[in-house]
Amino acid sequence: MARPLRTATALILASLLTLPLATHAREARDLDWFDLLPEEDREAMKQLPETMAELNREQLESGKDELTDDVKMPEVLSSTRVRGDLEGEYVRIPGFLVPLEHTENGDPFRFFLVPYFGACIHSPPPPPNQIVHVTFSGGMPTDLYAPYNVVGELEIDTTENELGLSTYTIAADSISEFR
Repeated sequence: MARPLRTATALILASLLTLPLATHAREARDLDWFDLLPEEDREAMKQLPETMAELNREQLESGKDELTDDVKMPEVLSSTRVRGDLEGEYVRIPGFLVPLEHTENGDPFRFFLVPYFGACIHSPPPPPNQIVHVTFSGGMPTDLYAPYNVVGELEIDTTENELGLSTYTIAADSISEFR
């Protein structure tokens, strides 16, 4: 009789010891870049020409001179509108890294996550609601040409840098290669 009681006690103790680990594990919600857009911006993006060349051609054909201030980018391309319902969500989002700040060893630990390669380096940058400011203390990937998944809690916060403006931020728990 003592043996089954010890076994049951050991099983209960083992389950109690693993309880804190299980309660801290969070399942990340997978997001794509359009998930960050409020509905009005999502609809406006669908109305844009597929390429900047098409946009320029449409403006030139309407009689506007591209060298004057009369040529305006569509407002959605500089939108800072966000989805408030995403505040505090634990998410996974893929993208490319644009380093902003480095450690003493030269490893980046603060960066912008952007939806496509070369964003923020080339003009114009993505809209602020399509740039995520990320901090990560767990060591940074060095291949800036590869896409990565960033996992962490999404917050609404504005970060401005000479490379761009973001309206979302994540203190990343993990960064892994996108597959």
